[in-house]
Amino acid sequence: MLSNADGELFLLSDQNLDAVQYNGNHENVTWDTCEIRDWLNGYGSMQDNSFLGTAFTAKEQAAIAASTVVSEENPQYSVYGGEDTTDKVFLLSAGEAVTAAYGFTDNYDNTDSRVAINTDYAENRVTFHFKDGVGQWWLRSAGAYSSLACSGYGTDHDGGVVTDIEVDYTAAGVR
Repeated sequence: MLSNADGELFLLSDQNLDAVQYNGNHENVTWDTCEIRDWLNGYGSMQDNSFLGTAFTAKEQAAIAASTVVSEENPQYSVYGGEDTTDKVFLLSAGEAVTAAYGFTDNYDNTDSRVAINTDYAENRVTFHFKDGVGQWWLRSAGAYSSLACSGYGTDHDGGVVTDIEVDYTAAGVR
């Protein structure tokens, strides 16, 4: 749990649950237009095969509040982050991944607070493996270039935040 405010919980899985591309094509893309957002929430062509629809019952889905998701520009490279969205399930932003109130260190350096282990399911789906099942995980923020790493930030095997993950990369997890 990242926070509990006004009776609403802000949750983050303690493990990488799956391994999915941020976007299927290597192209300029932002959080509001990427395929992983569609898959997480059941938008567009992902309506029948979404994370939300598969991981949660109808009753559980009804209990999940929709949140305004702010798409900030990349804080290091000033790359446009896209339009804000309203989603039930979303990836953390780079800013959220360095928020001390959420239990993370307040910088992009390596730290155990951001290290995540892949579930067996996720480990079987990734194409690159760190030792001991540790996996990278996507963040929604734009990377150093929107054409190379729009999801941009993931956490590396030492818990650092990185800005150079290609959007069609197949080894980053979803937490």
